[in-house]
Amino acid sequence: MECNPKAINVVKEELYRQGAQSVELRLALKKDGPVITENGNFILDTKFNNIDETLERRLKNITGVIETGLFIGYNVEIIK
Repeated sequence: MECNPKAINVVKEELYRQGAQSVELRLALKKDGPVITENGNFILDTKFNNIDETLERRLKNITGVIETGLFIGYNVEIIK
């Protein structure tokens, strides 16, 4: 998920409260430091054992969370 760097500690704490099993700052390959989005934010790789239909809304309500990367409730069609 995309997170404002100024809120990273608050976001990580709240993710664990929401049931996250792990939260890791995504590190850049072949350079020092984290991956930084084009908007200057960090990416947190987060693992949940249970993903229900309310999770995306709850995560987006955390101050500092920009985007979740979850696509819950979308009609998905796989094209071969």
